[in-house]
Amino acid sequence: MLFFTMRGTVFTSPALWVEQFVILALFVGMAAAVHHFGIHDEATSKEAGSFADKMATLAAFLLGFYTSLTVSRWWRLRTDGVGNIWSSLFISQFVTRDPQILGALRRYARGSLSLVFLKRRYGADFVRKLDKLVDDDIFTLDEVEQLRAYNSNLAESVWTWVAHIVADLYKKGQIKSEMMLTFLMERSLGVNLGRGGAALIGAQMGTPIPLPYVHFIGFLVKIHNIILGLSYGYMMGTTWKMDHFSVFSSNCQVFFIPLLYNAILLVNASLADPFSGEAAW
Repeated sequence: MLFFTMRGTVFTSPALWVEQFVILALFVGMAAAVHHFGIHDEATSKEAGSFADKMATLAAFLLGFYTSLTVSRWWRLRTDGVGNIWSSLFISQFVTRDPQILGALRRYARGSLSLVFLKRRYGADFVRKLDKLVDDDIFTLDEVEQLRAYNSNLAESVWTWVAHIVADLYKKGQIKSEMMLTFLMERSLGVNLGRGGAALIGAQMGTPIPLPYVHFIGFLVKIHNIILGLSYGYMMGTTWKMDHFSVFSSNCQVFFIPLLYNAILLVNASLADPFSGEAAW
């Protein structure tokens, strides 16, 4: 059920709950200090609440744009990136059913996507991890050594091997027409479509959302959470003996609003790089 699902969700993030503890500590500390020193300024209390509400509105507005941008970029990776790499195989229907050729085409498509994951997971050190692809029966040892020797944009480069297979089939007369050759080169695990998918992933991962924008959104959310905790703590301290419903309402807002905003930031961070391996939390 939804309310009992934790694995793979943002709610397993330690950072999320640590910050919740900090915000609640600010809230309780401010309320206790105001009550202890006998501060009872209703006008200041209302102004603090109004300011916190304005900050919440601004943070929600900017987070909406940020999330929309991140989700659209993620969907582009899924459809135009991964989707193009895993396009349908037509060679088995129109050219050959040779298991060695078809197996090589499938391996190279899998290898292209696997190289993307290795690159994002291990960074510059990923060349030393290429043996994993031999263990997973994606590349042969000789192919891995060739990739190591070349070591330049490997996720796209493996599509030259696909191009060589298609060109060799054409030279042998198994591809009957230039029209079919063009089709296979453009589509169906052909060079341009698959290579284009790998190129799109590499280009998008190499040009993330500008840091000043992401930093500003994150900074605004953190400042909002601090102001919310302090403002509602001040309001709680000035009206310590208010009705239980008001106390419950204030506590819920201090808990759930920062939780929501921080969770959205973590989800966006995960969607920004879906190839890094484990979830960001």
